[in-house]
Amino acid sequence: MGLTMTLALLSDMVSFFTIHVFYFYTVSARFYAIMLHILSSLWKLFRGKKRNVLRQRIDSYSYDVDQLLLGTLLFTVIFFLLPTTFVFYLYFGVLRLLVLCLYAALAFLTEGLNHFPLYSLFLSLSDPKSLPSGVSFSALAVPQDAARRASYLVLHSRTMALGALFYHYTRALRDVVRRYSPQTLLSRFLVGDIMIAT
Repeated sequence: MGLTMTLALLSDMVSFFTIHVFYFYTVSARFYAIMLHILSSLWKLFRGKKRNVLRQRIDSYSYDVDQLLLGTLLFTVIFFLLPTTFVFYLYFGVLRLLVLCLYAALAFLTEGLNHFPLYSLFLSLSDPKSLPSGVSFSALAVPQDAARRASYLVLHSRTMALGALFYHYTRALRDVVRRYSPQTLLSRFLVGDIMIAT
């Protein structure tokens, strides 16, 4: 059992032992997102606007008095319940973010160990010509005589640069960073979308 297997088992154990945090977070995120959506709709009702789904725009609309009264009452109730829901959502969201940070660290270590070019690095340090990255030709200066008109080329092996050795390694680590991007997680957190580990 290697180190990456141990890291994978540790990631699975974190997933198993924090499943309750995920479910509490999911429920609070759904409530928070639904409340934001309802508040947005009731705010449009309060201002005499309506979202036109077919034309993808907001149109003016004339609501009845009872619709306005009911909408205002619901808006007030939901508006004053929103801070309580937000506190629960914030608590479970921060816990979920901490778990996702742990997932990201474990994924970063696993991908780093899986894609680190250890053998190629030792090979390039001990014998750089053993890792070719291409060939190049150079013309050989040969005295020209009238009978033989031929060009002589010398084939040279180009050694692989150190940056080329680490290309797949850096690409794998960039994929992990993109998967757990702080901007994406924060934007999903603010609007109440579910943050899942991939």
